[in-house]
Formats: sequence, C-alpha cells, structure tokens
Amino acid sequence: MLQNFSKSNFFWRLLVTLGAARSSRSLQIAQDLQMTDKYCSTDSRTVVGGGVKLLDMTLPSSAANLALDEALLEELETAAVGGEFGELAWNPAGSQILRLWEMPQIAVVLGRGSRVDQEVDLPACRRDKVPVLRRSTGGATVLVGPGCLLYSVVLSYRQHPELRRMETLHRWVVGRLLEGIAIAAQSAAADSLECIAAGVCDGVWQGRKVSGNALRCRRHWLLYHGTLLYDFPVDLMGRYLLQPPRQPAYREGRSHDDFVTQLPLTGERLREGLTTAWQAREPLEGWPQAATARWLTQRHASPVWQLEGKTKRQVT
Repeated sequence: MLQNFSKSNFFWRLLVTLGAARSSRSLQIAQDLQMTDKYCSTDSRTVVGGGVKLLDMTLPSSAANLALDEALLEELETAAVGGEFGELAWNPAGSQILRLWEMPQIAVVLGRGSRVDQEVDLPACRRDKVPVLRRSTGGATVLVGPGCLLYSVVLSYRQHPELRRMETLHRWVVGRLLEGIAIAAQSAAADSLECIAAGVCDGVWQGRKVSGNALRCRRHWLLYHGTLLYDFPVDLMGRYLLQPPRQPAYREGRSHDDFVTQLPLTGERLREGLTTAWQAREPLEGWPQAATARWLTQRHASPVWQLEGKTKRQVT
C-alpha cells in the first residue's frame, strides 16, 4: 500500500503556515519539505501488528529530515501534556511510531552537544559541499547518506514506564534493532551474521561498528534513533570526521576505517526486518507537516544551530 499526499496543496499550506509566501527563504523551506515519489512514502508492506505504526518517509532535504524527527516527538509530547491526541490529525490515536528513512545526500550530523572543532573537518566539508547539521539528540558526530538506513522510534512512557531507566531503555531498543538484523539475515540466508551490543548502545558485527544510536527523553515521550550501514562509503568518514574525543573502550583507538563496517544485507531486507521486529503493522495516518516546517525554520535550517548548537533565542 502506498499512501501519497498532495504536493500542491501541501506546498500552499506550508507557505501560509510560514506567513511569508513571497519570501525566497520560505520558498526554499517549502521545497525542502515537499514530498516526492522518489524520497517519500508511507508503506505498509510488511505488516502485522500492534501498538507501533510505520512511517516510511524520507524528505528531500537533510535538514528537513532532522526536523521531522523532532516534530514527531514534540507534537506527541505537547498532546500528552494537554491530553488531546485527537487534535493531531496525523496521529489521533497517539500511536507510537517507527520511522524508516535515509538521508538523500552525504551529510555530517553532530550530536546536540558536539563541538565542530573537535569532531568535524570543516574545511573538507566546505570544500566538498557536504552539509554540516545538528540533531536534537545526544551522542557523537556521524556521517550519513544513501546506503545508511536510519530508523527512529517515538515511544510512550505511559505504555512503557520501565523505559525510564536508561539501562533498560538501551537494552530494550537495541535488542529490537538486533532482532531486526537477525530477521533480515535469516531472510537472506545469512544465518552466520550475528550482531551484538557494545559500548553504551552500539550495534557491532565482527568487532566493528555497524550501528550507532542516540536519544532524547521528554516527560511523557522519548525519541530513540540510529543508523544501520549496509551500502555506505565508509572510507569517507576519515575525510570529514575527526577522531572523536569520546570513544567506547572496545574501539581501542582505531581509525574510522578500521572501526566501522557495514552489513552484507540490502536496505530492503533491513527495512523488512525492523518492521517485523517492531510489529509495525499499520501505516501512520499522516505526518506533522506544519510542525516540521516550524522546527526546520527555527532550528535545523539555522547555521547558528548547525555549527554552535544554539537556537535563535539563545543568540546574544
């Protein structure tokens, strides 16, 4: 089942929401968010299941994709505080969400507290026109793009109060991630592919990292998202990323090239494996378009946020 949304109607609504239909800045943001068949769909291919709904969606702009993750969390948190999930036209039941996506281009993404001068080769990024972005979750800087499957889960503490314990949360979510990889490996007849958890919340295969994860916790909801490398040019990591100042013990000081690898699986099998592991049986009704535009404008499209981690209100 493929669910498409009207491009022209959404484009107009977005300009109205931003209140600046004649602004070239608003036009660029609208183009960043406008969905295309190539990058954006909700898909209920694999499906059987219970309290998690599937949003298989990639927006054309890298910054817009980060804004969408934040919008999913913040809209559900706001609705939980007010007790009014019914007002969310895109998710009136307040369902938990599994989102699957890929960045449309190679991009550097810093953690919320990461420092550019410590983790990014900024001259190399500028020379090669690689975007340098920042997410709202913690963790170190990553390089992502086509061939790196990204997943995001937005979970309710009301349904899972045990996840307030950080150790339990990491074990539970990374456990689902490893289960999804195992399902994908089984479907590909690659039964010898065994991944384990290492560090705080990494996925590791044959002693090398294939998945990194990060989270943001609010009072009622949490966002947990991460990467799965399967057909990604890992050699580019050493070109755009510096050696991280914080490293897990199992890394043992290895370079990016020696520390990171990718899974011998296709993106399609990984998508199916994760969808099955999370029992994401039904597609999400829609997505928070206006909120995504708002987070993109106020935060993720701002160079001050991208390079310094400050919002416009924090700039003096």
